[in-house]
Amino acid sequence: MKCPICNEEFGYLRLERLTKFESYSEFYCPNCDGLLNNIPVLKINRRVNTYIYGGLFVLITYLALEYFLALDSSAMTWTAIAIIVTCLLLGYKEIGKYDSEFYQRAETRN
Repeated sequence: MKCPICNEEFGYLRLERLTKFESYSEFYCPNCDGLLNNIPVLKINRRVNTYIYGGLFVLITYLALEYFLALDSSAMTWTAIAIIVTCLLLGYKEIGKYDSEFYQRAETRN
């Protein structure tokens, strides 16, 4: 992820001046010393989890319906494969945003 002020790319987990709050962390950019937070990282993590676990839930629900309704098994197999591949690709697409997204500027605290 990148700093929105100086466009420096860095990972916030290895920083020394890191302040943790309940649901996010604030830190300073190592290049320009701007105060930033990791809320965009948490949003990406939430979307990745939604795609992967949501896809697994849809898959399990679909397989349960197919089992109880005793429908065509070959169509069921291809649909299950399509669900798995789609969810994994959507999750992978969200993971790719780690390299292109920017950290959020933090508001100063008094």
